[in-house]
Amino acid sequence: MQQALLLLSGVVLAIVHPPQAAADWPEELAAEILMVEDCVVAFLSNVEEREIDGRQTVMAKVHCEDQRVFDAWREDPLLAFQFNDCTEAVETC
Repeated sequence: MQQALLLLSGVVLAIVHPPQAAADWPEELAAEILMVEDCVVAFLSNVEEREIDGRQTVMAKVHCEDQRVFDAWREDPLLAFQFNDCTEAVETC
């Protein structure tokens, strides 16, 4: 991770971390669905990222290596992902 040091007269004032990249959420999603649903992610589809009321909302369809499919979403980067099993859904999931 890239970091920047702010120096003034040889004194370190702060360590500035760049904002966490929005691209980090797929790794977080993969780790969470592995723990919660025992799903190893094969690929994601129908990915939507939106900012709603200043919060980054993420929605995606998760395709597991064992052929199961889940809808996944989270309404804030500080919240855990929610999962809906679509494997045998009668309606479009």
